[in-house]
Amino acid sequence: MLLSLLLSCSMTTLMTAGRSHPELEGSFEAKGLASKATITRDEAGIPHIRAGSESDAAFAVGYAHAQDRFFQMDLTRALAYGDMTALIEDESLARYDVWMRAMDLRAKATEAIAAMDPQTRFVLAAYTSGVNAALNDSKALPLEHRLLKKDDVAAWTPADCLAVTYLNSWYLAGNPGFELFALMERKNLDRKDLDALYRHHPDDPKTDAYWSSLQDTRIGELDPSFSRFMAVLGGRPEPEASNNWVIGGERSADGMPILANDPHLGRRVPSTWYVAEWKGGDVHVAGATLPGLPWVVSGHNETMSWGVTNVMADYVDLVMLEREGADGYWLDGEQKTLTRNTYDITWGEEGAHSGEVAFTEVGPVITDVGGTHIVALRWHALEVVDQSTDYLRSLNLAPSVEEMLKLPPKTVTTGLNVVLADTEGDIAWQVVTTVPNRRAHTGRVPYPGSSEHHGWDGFLDTTETPLPGELNPERGWVGTANHRPEPIEGRVDPSVISTRYIPSWRIDRIGELIEATEKHDLDSVGAIQMDQTDLHFLSHKDYLQSLAPQSEAAKEYHDLLVGWNGVATTADEGPTVWAEFQKQVLKLALDEKLNNAGVKAAVRAFGSGYTPLDTEGGLEHFFEDPDSSLRSAMLAAHKALTLVYGEDTSAWKWGDVHPLIFAHPFKVGLMEAGEVEYGGTSHTVNPGGFSWADSYETTWIASVRVITPMSDVGKAEIVHPPGQSGNVGSDHYQDLLRRWSKGRRVPLWFHDEDIQQNGVATLELSP
Repeated sequence: MLLSLLLSCSMTTLMTAGRSHPELEGSFEAKGLASKATITRDEAGIPHIRAGSESDAAFAVGYAHAQDRFFQMDLTRALAYGDMTALIEDESLARYDVWMRAMDLRAKATEAIAAMDPQTRFVLAAYTSGVNAALNDSKALPLEHRLLKKDDVAAWTPADCLAVTYLNSWYLAGNPGFELFALMERKNLDRKDLDALYRHHPDDPKTDAYWSSLQDTRIGELDPSFSRFMAVLGGRPEPEASNNWVIGGERSADGMPILANDPHLGRRVPSTWYVAEWKGGDVHVAGATLPGLPWVVSGHNETMSWGVTNVMADYVDLVMLEREGADGYWLDGEQKTLTRNTYDITWGEEGAHSGEVAFTEVGPVITDVGGTHIVALRWHALEVVDQSTDYLRSLNLAPSVEEMLKLPPKTVTTGLNVVLADTEGDIAWQVVTTVPNRRAHTGRVPYPGSSEHHGWDGFLDTTETPLPGELNPERGWVGTANHRPEPIEGRVDPSVISTRYIPSWRIDRIGELIEATEKHDLDSVGAIQMDQTDLHFLSHKDYLQSLAPQSEAAKEYHDLLVGWNGVATTADEGPTVWAEFQKQVLKLALDEKLNNAGVKAAVRAFGSGYTPLDTEGGLEHFFEDPDSSLRSAMLAAHKALTLVYGEDTSAWKWGDVHPLIFAHPFKVGLMEAGEVEYGGTSHTVNPGGFSWADSYETTWIASVRVITPMSDVGKAEIVHPPGQSGNVGSDHYQDLLRRWSKGRRVPLWFHDEDIQQNGVATLELSP
C-alpha cells in the first residue's frame, strides 16, 4: 500500500511525534456516552473496557481505536471511497480515486447501513461517536496527518466503518489477478496451457470450452484508472490466506476444545489488527478487532470462540462484451448502451484531474472503448446489500456453536471459513460467503457476456443446500488452510465456490501435527502455529534427488537442494535454492509461449510456490523432456543466485535473503517498526511469504496468532506484530514484534480480577 510514496518530511515534525500520543489515564467527558465507561490498558497496550451497555462499550472501543489507530482508519476510508488524493495530495493517486469513485462504495455502505439490523446500526452509531469524541479530545492529529500538513480531518461516520469490509472483500477475492493475467495473455495461452498452469487438484474445473473463441478477440488497452487501481489494491501476488483449527476435548489435556487461528496477511505498519477486550451489558468479548469496527473478528465471548480463514471464494468476474457502434454493446443476447460518468478529483489549492469511466449493466469497463470487444469488471459487492456487520455482531453474541449454526445465512461480501468451539464441548467448521450463481462458466477465466448462455443468475440460495461445514466430526478436530475441502453430500460443491484454492500442504501438515500428539495444550498448539516444515518441497524431494547433475555448477546447486531437510529455518540455504528453482521452472515453461513482459507478468501473478511442478501433467505439457528441462532450471537458478548474492553459498542463507521489515507506508526510516530475520516459506504453517517478482524479502505473514482454551477462556493468548499502537514512538509501536517472531504470546486478560491486577493505565469516560 503506497509503497512508492515519497514525502518531503519535516524533521521538526518527526521529532514531535509525542504530541500525537493519547492520554491513557485520567477522566474525560465524552459527548455521546450514556453512562460511565473505563478503558484499562495492560502492559501490551491492550484495552480492557467496562461499560453499562453494549453501545457504551462500543463507544469506548471507538475511542480506543481512534487514540491508537486513527491515521490507519482515515487511510482505509480514503482507499475505499476514492479520497486518496485529498489526503496525500499526490497527483499519481488521482486516477486511482477516479476508479474508486466510479465503484461508489460509499453509496453501497450507506445502503447497507439502512438495511442492517436496527440494534447493529445503533451500536455502530455509538462506536462512531466514540471515534469522534477521541478526535475532539486529542492534543494533536496523528503524526502522519501533520506530516501531510493536515490541520483537521473529516468527522467519522457509520458509512466509514464499512470501508474496511469492502477492502477486505477485494483483498480476499480468489481469482481476479489470475483472471486478468489470462485475459492479457489470451492470444498466447490456450486451454491446455492454462490448465497446466492453474489446475492444482484433479477435481478443479478445467478451463472453459469457450476460451478458444475469446483468444482472438480485440480489446483496447486497460483503462488507466483501472490500471492504477490494480497497482494500489489489486493483482496481489501474495495470498490473503490463513490457518484455523479446533482440537476437540478428546484430544486435549484438559478435556475441552482448544481453538487456534492465525490469519495470513501482508506485513503492515501498523498491524492490520487491534486487540481489545470489552464488556457492556450482556456482551463480553475479547480478541482481534479491525480498526473501524467494534466487534471481534477472531477471539471469544464467555461461552464460545471463533476463528476465520479465507475461503478463496471467487466472486469477481471479468466479462467480455461485443461492441455495437460507438456506445452500444451486447449483453445476454440483447443490445445495450454504455453509460459514461465523469469524476472530478481535486486536491490542495490547484490540483485537479478529470477522468471518465464507462459502465455496463454488469459493472465498470476496465478497457478503453476500442477494438471489437470491451471488458467489464463484475464484483458481487457492487450488486448485493452487504450484511457482514450483522453477521459479525451475531458471532460476538452467540452463546454456543449450536445456536450460531442455527442462524439463517446472511449476505456477506467476504468469503470466510469460520471455526467454532464452545464450553459445551462442541466444535464446528462452516463456510460463510455469498456465491454468484453462474449459468455456464466456472469463473476461472473471463466469460463471454454477450451470449445469453453465460452470466450470473443472482446468487446461490444456501438455505436448502447449505455451504460446506462440519459439526463434531469423528476425527476429533476441524481445520482449514484455504485448501479445497472434500465434497460433502447435500452441501454446495467446492468447485462452485472457487477455482483457486491453495494446495493442501499446510492443512496436511497441521493434521499430521495434531494427530502426532495424544493430548494437546496451549504450548503444543502454539508449536504447530510456529512449524516451518515445507511439505510442498518434501513432496518433490525424491524426484529432484533423481535428477543427476551434469556439471560442477549443477552438482553444487543440486546438492544444496536435495540436501535440505525441508525445514525453512533462517540458517539454511535450502529455502533460497528451492525458491529460485521454482521461479526458473515457471519462467522456462513460459519462455516459448510469452514475451519477456508476459513472463514477468506471470511471475508476478503466480506469487511464489505455484508452477507446472504442481499441476496435473504440467511438466509433460510444457517440456518435451522434463528431466532435462529441470536440470536446465537448476543451472539457471544457480546463475541467478550467484549473480545477486555471489559465489559463496553461505551468503544464500534464508535469514539473510528473506528479512521481514516492517516499513511504514511513508517509507521514512524513523517511522519503521523493526526488522527481524524470518524463516518459513509460502507453504509452511508459519509462513514467510514472498513474491518471485521482487526480492525474497518476506511480504506476508501470520498477522495475528490467537489460541483459546475452552476450559477457561480467560487463559487465551494472543500476539500480533509489530504492536498495538499506530503512533510513532509509542511504547507499543513495535514492542510485540520480537515476541511474535519467537513464537511467544501475551495473555488476553478477560476476568475482572486479572484486569485489576494487570492493568497499568485507566481512562475514565463520563457522559
